[in-house]
Amino acid sequence: MDSEKKTLIIIAVVGTIVTLVVAFLIYYFIIRDPNAGRYQSRLSSSKTDLIKHDFIKQPTIDNGMTFHFGLKVDNFYLNHLRWKHLFHKGTFRSQVFDYKYWYNIEAEIPKQAIGCWIHPDKNALRIAVSTLITTNHDITDHPDIDKMPLNLPQNSHIESIEYCDVPDVPPNELVFYTIVVEGQTISVFKNKKLIKTCGLRGKVILNNGDLYFHKQKTYSGHMLNFQYLNKALTGKQIMKKFNINP
Repeated sequence: MDSEKKTLIIIAVVGTIVTLVVAFLIYYFIIRDPNAGRYQSRLSSSKTDLIKHDFIKQPTIDNGMTFHFGLKVDNFYLNHLRWKHLFHKGTFRSQVFDYKYWYNIEAEIPKQAIGCWIHPDKNALRIAVSTLITTNHDITDHPDIDKMPLNLPQNSHIESIEYCDVPDVPPNELVFYTIVVEGQTISVFKNKKLIKTCGLRGKVILNNGDLYFHKQKTYSGHMLNFQYLNKALTGKQIMKKFNINP
């Protein structure tokens, strides 16, 4: 092989490598969704899992975030009369989550951004979120709410856990939920259809805690295709992005 052919081969190899590198960079920085978030394909309720905070990208716009997951509850009667933990990002507790009353959860797990639980005695979800309340009235108690002064007395604020209850979680059926937090609103989609919207009195408080799944005591079943994104998706984006087939 003469030197000219060797030069052409070297040029071809280098050109191929450069093309691959450029293609990867274009995909990584331009084509791919930079807010793809964290993804877990299957989470069994029999096993506690977590995602470390260091691997979770915090929201940047209006503390907006989206959580999407499939849920199948095999048995609502397991741990009957106890709040059943699906997931929460925030407070760490090594003890068993043996909670009969919600106020105990508020006291012992004050950081939740967000938290998701199953009610003790009915087939309903509770979406919880820590907020900072700076208003001195409920957001729905006056028709001219937008014209009223919103601030509490100077230097006053209230940290609270607010929640949104979602009824009619079916037994032994896989359903997909998408929870969107945007500003002071929680929107809940079931199989990509909007089923519930809840207003918050306060602004969402983010935290540096890990994301915990299925801390005992919990339900019997599993979650599929759990995904977190650090932005609030619209209804149209939800329709396009998520697959609700198992």
